[in-house]
Amino acid sequence: MAKLGESKEVTVKGVKYTLVHPGVRKVVQLQSSVAAGDGSINLDALYDGYMKHVIHNPKVDWSHWDEQGLKALQEVMNECDTFLTAEDEGQAVLQEQSKE
Repeated sequence: MAKLGESKEVTVKGVKYTLVHPGVRKVVQLQSSVAAGDGSINLDALYDGYMKHVIHNPKVDWSHWDEQGLKALQEVMNECDTFLTAEDEGQAVLQEQSKE
């Protein structure tokens, strides 16, 4: 998993986005703030959080996605999800070993 300050570049529809990890605490705060009582996730609030705290270049808001389209929005937001939560192989191996 990426750590505070680590970055990743992704290109979607010819636009290069720089994602920067805001730290574990901020990720947990984002996740907590978007959880609805029924267990669903408020995507509007989650995507706002990603635009404010994860996507650093270019700085984007909803008008950017009106130009780029829904598919580009979904692809970039999926990249944010993966970047913030995916385990790296070394971590996965250590977790598996600790279960044994």
